[in-house]
Amino acid sequence: MINRFYLWAFFVLFMLVSCDRKDAGALLPDLVKAETLMYTHPDSALLILERMQTPSPSNRYQNATWCLLMTQARDKNNEKHTSDSLINTAYDYFAEQENSQRKALAANYQGRINEDMGNIEKATHYFLEASFEVEKTDDHQLAFLVYSNLGLIYLYRSLNEYAMPPLQKAYEHASLSNNAEYISSSLSYIARVYAKQFKWDESIKYYEKAIEVAKKANEGRELTRGYCELSGIYTRKKNYELALDNIRKALIYNKKEYLAADQILLRIGDLYRFINKNDSANYYLQKAILSDNIYTVRSAYHALYLLNKEQQKYKEAIEYNDEYLIYSDSIQKTALSREVVELQEKYNKEKLQNEKNQLQMEKDSTVRNGLLLFILLISMLGIIIYIYQRKLIRKEHTIQKNEEEIRLCLLKIHKNESLINTNENRMQELALQIEENQDVQEQLEEQQNALLDIQRQNNDLHEENAQLQLSIGHYSKSLLEKAKELDALKVLSDEKTCSLEREKFLCNQLIRKTPVLDSLKRSPKYLESGELYAVQEAINELFDSFTVRLSKQIPLSDDDLLLCCLLKLRLTNSEIGTILNITADSVSKRKQRIKARIIHEFGQDLGSKRTLDLFVWEF
Repeated sequence: MINRFYLWAFFVLFMLVSCDRKDAGALLPDLVKAETLMYTHPDSALLILERMQTPSPSNRYQNATWCLLMTQARDKNNEKHTSDSLINTAYDYFAEQENSQRKALAANYQGRINEDMGNIEKATHYFLEASFEVEKTDDHQLAFLVYSNLGLIYLYRSLNEYAMPPLQKAYEHASLSNNAEYISSSLSYIARVYAKQFKWDESIKYYEKAIEVAKKANEGRELTRGYCELSGIYTRKKNYELALDNIRKALIYNKKEYLAADQILLRIGDLYRFINKNDSANYYLQKAILSDNIYTVRSAYHALYLLNKEQQKYKEAIEYNDEYLIYSDSIQKTALSREVVELQEKYNKEKLQNEKNQLQMEKDSTVRNGLLLFILLISMLGIIIYIYQRKLIRKEHTIQKNEEEIRLCLLKIHKNESLINTNENRMQELALQIEENQDVQEQLEEQQNALLDIQRQNNDLHEENAQLQLSIGHYSKSLLEKAKELDALKVLSDEKTCSLEREKFLCNQLIRKTPVLDSLKRSPKYLESGELYAVQEAINELFDSFTVRLSKQIPLSDDDLLLCCLLKLRLTNSEIGTILNITADSVSKRKQRIKARIIHEFGQDLGSKRTLDLFVWEF
């Protein structure tokens, strides 16, 4: 009966998924037309996509394709991306499909959108994913876009060694696509890398190749850009005559204003200023201040200010500088308001689109909800069966839990007893120090407080062990088994105590066998810096690179590390003072300062309730 229920549930779930996938069939005619025009006339492709009725979200194939092509068209029309809602729909769908071309296209525009939104790390991840998928296709134009986007994201962040390989791949795919615009662009990108590396001759060679390709294909955009960027290279080489010649050629080919004409006029005026042709410079800069672009106007006024200042026309220079400052203030004030307006318009547009999608999804969900309710009832039946089976094994789990509790209690008792033994050894060492430091009131009080803290800790551990014994008695089923485990742990505890005593004895023997340390322990005396270094080296050999480990955890000076080495030998303040040629009070103050740093690094619990001596001994 139960198997029949699950069979029906599987059938209903299959039908539900089948209803949700209406992906089969050819693309809508408008989508096919827009995709055909995408590379040659992206403005027409965008117009078609904006005018057509948006495919229903229930038809994921058509809707995801529309979202992908709309994102691509906006990008090709140089619209800055401010939202990833459309590309997320496309990417999520095509990531599940076996179409590598669509996967690569979606990943590429995920990268473009994240780049525009400032998420550079995510953008790089998506471009790398796109490069992996595009290699499975024969779409060389898309491969050019993917590799050029990846290379430029490295180039703009001065990662020149990473930028060159993908840009060279972009050139290879552009050549295979026979797209002159892409070939010229890829050559210009390689030239930019060489310019970033200050390899001017290589950069000029590739710009000239890019211009030659663009000339043969009559690509005005690439010619304008090539001459303009080549002019910039000659400007950086301070070859202003050649720079001026190339920027003039850019102005000639810029008939369709691929670049803003007023910006080219501004650069021509600046170049004339560099070669001291002041009248020509003034002529072009005066044209540039008539621009509609507030940034261009600001730069033109600044150039006019510099020009008149060089000619010692200070009155005109002041007037132009005042205009420059006015435009700078205007730019700062309008930048924020313009951004807010653009975001609001984008929000309103996407809100309307989301509302349409929501209405359609509500219509599609009516039947789906009924089917989901049926599946929910079947799931509840399965849950009831599962709960019944769980009850059958609960008793066994309870027994296992009791056994585990006994084991944990026994281990805890063993751990506490080891800590008690360690604390007793520390109490003996502190008691000896208290006898030696009766005349240092501040240090005496600190050591007495540390001794009381350790005594209180031991009392707490004894009480905890008593409670654990009661818990063992509660959980145990056999007193004999409990006694055997306690005896075994008692043997382990005794062995641990003997090991600690043996370790302490061996350390003392090694100190006696080390001449520099033994003489220092027997007869403390003032040591020179070289002798102190030898002491520190000996301490590191005996105590497992003590100063190296300590300096990694706490930022201490060389003097502080040396003081800790002397404390490791369990020397008193007066003995340390004799060695360092300072007073016992100075030693105490330095110890307080080191302790403050330990508190800062490890917290109040490690610092305030223990002396520096204890911390160093145990480190």
